[in-house]
Amino acid sequence: MSSELQAFADAIKRHVDEVAVETRRHFDATAESLRGEIRVVAEQYLDLKADVAELKTDLRATREELKQEIGEVRGAVVELTARVDVSVAQLSQRLSTLETDHAALTARVDRIEQSLRSQ
Repeated sequence: MSSELQAFADAIKRHVDEVAVETRRHFDATAESLRGEIRVVAEQYLDLKADVAELKTDLRATREELKQEIGEVRGAVVELTARVDVSVAQLSQRLSTLETDHAALTARVDRIEQSLRSQ
């Protein structure tokens, strides 16, 4: 091989080696940057996963509290309904008694007025 050709081949090899070193340096910098970004995403994912787990726990607790409170409200409604039913029955009985007493008093007043007219 001629010396010119050898010099050209050596120059190309040096250029390829320089480009390879530069490419490798650029690739390493890019890879390191990606590693950092992946690390941040992974940390945020773990934080988010913990937050979701906490929210699920809170949601379960809230559901249980609501079930208990709904049960208590239902019990109170049943009790209140029973009290209202008793009160309505008592008021109905009192009204019936008042109507009977009123009818008796009206009849008595009518008899008294009739008696007074006939005198």
